[in-house]
Amino acid sequence: MRLYSVQLLRAVAALVVLFGHVAATAAAMGAYHKAPMPTGSGVDLFFAISGFIMVFASDRLFGQPGAGKTFLLRRLARVLPLYWLSTTAMLALLAIGSKGLAGLPSWSYVLSSYLFVPDRSFGSVGGVAFPVLSLGWTLNYEMLFYLVFSAFIALPRRQATIGVLTALLALVLAGMATQPSSDILATWTQPIILEFGLGLIIGNALLDGRCLPSWLALLMMAAALAWLLADPFALTTLRQTPNDWRRLCGWGLPMAAILAAAVLGPRELPAWSRTAVALLGDASYSLYLTHPFILIAIEKVWLHVIGPRHLGAFIITVVIAALCAAVGVNKLIERPFTRALQRFRVPTRAPVRTASA
Repeated sequence: MRLYSVQLLRAVAALVVLFGHVAATAAAMGAYHKAPMPTGSGVDLFFAISGFIMVFASDRLFGQPGAGKTFLLRRLARVLPLYWLSTTAMLALLAIGSKGLAGLPSWSYVLSSYLFVPDRSFGSVGGVAFPVLSLGWTLNYEMLFYLVFSAFIALPRRQATIGVLTALLALVLAGMATQPSSDILATWTQPIILEFGLGLIIGNALLDGRCLPSWLALLMMAAALAWLLADPFALTTLRQTPNDWRRLCGWGLPMAAILAAAVLGPRELPAWSRTAVALLGDASYSLYLTHPFILIAIEKVWLHVIGPRHLGAFIITVVIAALCAAVGVNKLIERPFTRALQRFRVPTRAPVRTASA
């Protein structure tokens, strides 16, 4: 069962993040005013989708012996190859920019980046721990969620969901009570992790056969979009959005509402659009990780050849180039690596649904 509505939202989430970064770069180049927009909320949509996909795609794994190991191996095969390649490419750029190894971060920081361990020693804004590839901060949260999920997946689905939700909430409450100074605990106890739980709830609702009438789904989407644009917590004015309750309420809840409306309401897309939606949805991870390289390259060339002018055209050029590059990377690198690793290491019994996970 392929959920094209989820594929569409994955593409939307990646495009929202891409546009936010391109617009910010254009504004920094000069003569372009970046209007406050909730582009950072693309990450919150990704987190809700991740929670949804994990429970939906793992439906046949719940309650199975060894399910935790199988789940983790599948997720690592999906996430590791492209992230490690992108991190290595960023290290190479840093070495070129600093004209040698002297300007690179410490080996412990680099190792933490490869292993998804939060470390604020080299890059931190607003308390958020950035790895070598700064966008990887979101994957630090993803890996925490995968570990928690794998600890409960051997239980039946509903009990496993309750267990994961309880564990995530316990982490947040523990963080509030202790205010940990450790980079790891300070990161992994932020309320943003509850956005995965929102996705879990939506996934369970779909698997239980719940649905929303068309009018309610449309109303939910409209209300969520209005909330995002109203920005009651002024999240779009901050240099770095905190991963606290403000973000959960300001961006996480409306994005979860959009996801719920898309998958629990009427979710049939026109047949003519499905190929493009599937293509962009499959390439969303590649787009998320590779667009900084496209942005850096085009920015350098643009400033050298054209200068800080025609920035609307600059934005369009970067978006189109990033999309093309992402599709190519997905087909030529991401998918072949993932399939090879899954065949080599991941057990094939207990097939899973695809959303695509």
